[in-house]
Amino acid sequence: AWHGTNLADEDTPALDVLSILLGTGESSRLFRRLKRERELVNDCYAYSYTPQDPGLLVVGAQIHGEKIEEAFTALLEETWRLCYEEPERAELDKAKTIILSDAVYQKETVQGIARKIGYFELVAGSVAFEDLYYAKVKEVTPEDVKRVAKKYLRPEAFSVATLLPTAHEGQMTEAKVQAIAKAVHAKLEAEHERPRFTLGALQVAKTKLSNGA
Repeated sequence: AWHGTNLADEDTPALDVLSILLGTGESSRLFRRLKRERELVNDCYAYSYTPQDPGLLVVGAQIHGEKIEEAFTALLEETWRLCYEEPERAELDKAKTIILSDAVYQKETVQGIARKIGYFELVAGSVAFEDLYYAKVKEVTPEDVKRVAKKYLRPEAFSVATLLPTAHEGQMTEAKVQAIAKAVHAKLEAEHERPRFTLGALQVAKTKLSNGA
């Protein structure tokens, strides 16, 4: 978990979109890459908790006992990758659709409407904030997601909680967590600081073979 924002913060819409594309649903980044492709976890998720006071951005997983370190490493890597690479437009639009459609579903009943009114009045200070929030969600760009990722997902400012069976209780010590985090951060830094190969002037050679080709 990292320190996050309150509901009324200007960065909240972008952080909400980030958390959705990272870890909500079977097409999210964490689910596809950690569960489906690499089979490291039983389940994984991400969410942004934005109450009246500054909240949290949380990333988590249920991990196979023998793959704790590998899964934790992959979890950090996929999360921090958003600090270096802008998300694709398709996954950004999908995350926005999830947020906006959820708002519609919650208003299918009178009770749902009442909860929404009470929530925005109490937490944001005004019922009118709801329309403003969803308008800002629609405006979130890939650049915004990368910006808030770099701002909030700082390697030196996160907390880790583990619930382990007795046989593995000494496996994720503070020193181990810090070592893994440092290695992941160094890997991503190296990947994105490599000089790009560029072609110079092309030299074209023409050769005629004995058979006339």
